[in-house]
Amino acid sequence: MSIKINSAIINNSYNKSISSVSFTSKIARSGNSVSEASTEVKPNIKITTKNVVPEALSTYVSDIKENSKDMMKTITDLYKNKSEGDEKEMYRSMKKFTECYNDIIDTNKEYSTDSGVKKLTKKLRSLVEDNKEELENIGITLKSNGKLVVNETKLLSVAEDGQLDEFLSSNKDSITKKSFMDEVRKISRKIYRDQTTFLSDKSKGILQNPIVNYKEVLESSESDNTSNSEGNAITDDNSNFTILGINLDINA
Repeated sequence: MSIKINSAIINNSYNKSISSVSFTSKIARSGNSVSEASTEVKPNIKITTKNVVPEALSTYVSDIKENSKDMMKTITDLYKNKSEGDEKEMYRSMKKFTECYNDIIDTNKEYSTDSGVKKLTKKLRSLVEDNKEELENIGITLKSNGKLVVNETKLLSVAEDGQLDEFLSSNKDSITKKSFMDEVRKISRKIYRDQTTFLSDKSKGILQNPIVNYKEVLESSESDNTSNSEGNAITDDNSNFTILGINLDINA
């Protein structure tokens, strides 16, 4: 005997055992006529639930956390290399920065149906466009798909002649006094601390109250076709009953 549960989302997981249920079944009588009768059986019913976040959202949350972590580390390394005057490592870190940025853009595209993710992508792109000229001067340009592309020869050259150092030191907003890298690091830190920061309210709601998948196990000493007191077979076809306020359909 199997159980199909028809119910709305239940917020919390639970594991309940039910000692008895009442239901209405069709009774096949000897004259082939069918009538309805109520009966009570005492099967050992165990219902378990598992909270599940949709795969696309679960993957996004996991990936964007890793992306933001990589970005923060890369920017930290970049400024460390700057302070040490290591031009070659500055070049490598700046190249790595563009890769991390592009990873975030790619991850956002995988969950681009979310309005909050769209806003994050727009925010990042706007930040790059606001610094377009300065970035192009060090060999980094913005492609039409929103990703960054590096002119490695030019980037290495500006790293060696001090222009990259100058970009990191002086490229600051006139109002906020924050540099391009400061702003990207700030966004990355927000994402790493809370992956729902830029998600829509709908996606946040799903994460807070995941969809419930039901797994039902029915163990009973009763046969699938239980006899009533008159000896007539009670079939399980189209039977239904309610447990703890949940409407259930039982199918043979």
